[in-house]
Amino acid sequence: MKLSLSDLYATFQECTLWTNNIIKDSLSSRLGILEESITDINLVTIARKHSDFILTKKFSRREEGSQSGADWLWCIGEPGAWLSLLVQAKVVNPATSTCRFLNYRSGEQRRLLLNFARHYRLFPLYCLYSQITDELYPPSKSLPSLSNVDSLEWACSLVIPKFIRKLVEQKHNKQIDLLKYGIPWTYPFYMAATNSDQKLAHSLAEAMKKMRTEFESVDSSGIYVQLLDNSSSKAKKQGTTRIRWENPDPLLLVTPNLPSVALRLLKGKISAVKSPVAGLSIISTVPIDVVLQTYKALPASDRESFHPSKIARDDTQVQLDMRVSDT
Repeated sequence: MKLSLSDLYATFQECTLWTNNIIKDSLSSRLGILEESITDINLVTIARKHSDFILTKKFSRREEGSQSGADWLWCIGEPGAWLSLLVQAKVVNPATSTCRFLNYRSGEQRRLLLNFARHYRLFPLYCLYSQITDELYPPSKSLPSLSNVDSLEWACSLVIPKFIRKLVEQKHNKQIDLLKYGIPWTYPFYMAATNSDQKLAHSLAEAMKKMRTEFESVDSSGIYVQLLDNSSSKAKKQGTTRIRWENPDPLLLVTPNLPSVALRLLKGKISAVKSPVAGLSIISTVPIDVVLQTYKALPASDRESFHPSKIARDDTQVQLDMRVSDT
């Protein structure tokens, strides 16, 4: 039995539609909604729809982001090939069409995200939730691979940290500016569903690498070209695998095993109140029980709660270098 990638893609579409509608409803009701709530409901929905293949764990938010700068960690694939996404979520205010806190704590959140990603070899990303009105045309829809994607699917968009930094430097926080550099989170899963002859992690990485290339080469005006680096091509010429963490080559981040921080969380070796992320999701193409047996990771659902134990030295003494190079 294997996970149906077509069904998984359809679930991401469903979550995108729900996100768009709940933000719209929050405006009309004047109640508002936080990105934490949107994230929780989307992760629960995805896990519920595919319960045999997905495990999602929620941890205390008391120290959320203080180590990682992220809201959740997404480990996607199967034993032998995983792509792990370290995600910081932001919501665009539907009343003002602006996004606050892009430069949270004067950029410290972004630096933590990059350093934590580098330490555990994760793919750092921002996920932007926003309402897509009938009048809005996402600028990145002009890219060849996205031209036929429905505009509504930009309600959940993925943006690399380098774009976020550039937008902050330019003092741009409008939805239309953010969506210049966003891709729908449905797109990589759509591409994976149409390319099921290889492992999911590789399919997702290739889809995101393809978008990276299109951003680099869309035209000669400089609007996209100057914002992305060519680290992967330079690395190939130099015979190295140096990674620029603001804009990493996703193919270089596919790993044979789950990241150690995910395994420690699953095994209860990190206290729930000390978790570096508020949520952990594992999406596997093989049954999740097989994954847990492979890594000898007893899920917390089989116990009443995580039992605090001595935190691994590697986690308590990670010295996050605050001087991330942008070069």
